Amino acid sequence: MHTRAMPTLPRRITVSLAVAAAVMVGSTAPLAAPAFAQATGSGQDIFRGGQKPFGSAQQPFGGARKPSTAAPSGNVIRVCKTPMPGQACNFTSIAKALAAVPSGGMVVIGPGIYTEGGVLRASGVRIVGERGAHLKGALTHQKASLVIQGRDTTVQGIRCSEVKNLDGNGACIRQEAPNLTVRGVYFHDSQQGLLGGLNLGTVLVENSRFERLGWAGLAHGMYVGRADTLIVRKSVILRSVREGHEIKSRAARTIIENNVIASLDGQDSRLIDIPNGGEIIIRNNILAMGAASVNPQAIGIGLELKGTTVYPRNSTLIENNVILLERPGKNQLIHSQNVPPPVITNNLIIGGTPPGTGNAWYPNRAAAGLPPYPALKFTRSAINRAKGR
Repeated sequence: MHTRAMPTLPRRITVSLAVAAAVMVGSTAPLAAPAFAQATGSGQDIFRGGQKPFGSAQQPFGGARKPSTAAPSGNVIRVCKTPMPGQACNFTSIAKALAAVPSGGMVVIGPGIYTEGGVLRASGVRIVGERGAHLKGALTHQKASLVIQGRDTTVQGIRCSEVKNLDGNGACIRQEAPNLTVRGVYFHDSQQGLLGGLNLGTVLVENSRFERLGWAGLAHGMYVGRADTLIVRKSVILRSVREGHEIKSRAARTIIENNVIASLDGQDSRLIDIPNGGEIIIRNNILAMGAASVNPQAIGIGLELKGTTVYPRNSTLIENNVILLERPGKNQLIHSQNVPPPVITNNLIIGGTPPGTGNAWYPNRAAAGLPPYPALKFTRSAINRAKGR
């Protein structure tokens, strides 16, 4: 028997996403990223502005199709792994290119595997990877492949993997200055994808993929510290390992929307952990806790507060998600403390215990009419049927 207590909700389509590709447990091949259909039903692929799904054979992770030359031509620095005759190339070293780029400039990284990264100190810089640009095992100052010390930085189009350090928190990107945009980046098989500390300003992650990241419960897919705002949207975060969370945020305001966040076969902890509370919006996502998760809680909020709040404003809205709690045993959608109770509304929830009114709940996928685990391909019509619309 399912619980469907939604008489006061409008009978309209509010689930705005549909996953374009099923995700299979055990697959080691790069997966096609999801396409997110808007409420209009257009089904336009948000990756690459409607082009082929990022990560597909037509548009692989790790490279922009054509980097923008918005920066003045004199401020564009090109890195080539192996310079070819007649090819414009300023450096073969990413470290030297990052040291040389002026504020407001752009570093374009050409195709190839790079085993060294660098430190960026200039502000307003774009780091753009062409198709096939891959930072592999690159570690700078025992921190990360790219150590960002300049304000207002954008990193896009690169692939980054196999970053490890002695502290267990080697990251692809270490943010040490305010305001970072990460767009179209593929992070995988490192201790951490993105790591930031204090005074981070606004952090925007979009159209990106994080996979098989985490270490000893202390490193995670992404770990954003004291930021004003963290926005994660239109991205795929999968299979955190070694008890890492998929997303950990200490930002004053955290917005997580239009993503696929799934454990699959990863031995992860929580899908989302927001230990300092703050203003939180989690909406229009697919959130899937897998069979190997070590933590029964899908979401944790305020769990490291010591009886007092960090931020003056604290609220949590969890709405319009598809939530699958498929870890064996008892599961809990959210564990929160020291913050106001969350508002949980208009979600389709599979597993766990019935969440109360305003949501549709089923004990398993079959009862909801959804394809079996581990598929993450749900049509909008199937979701609406399960919601009784």
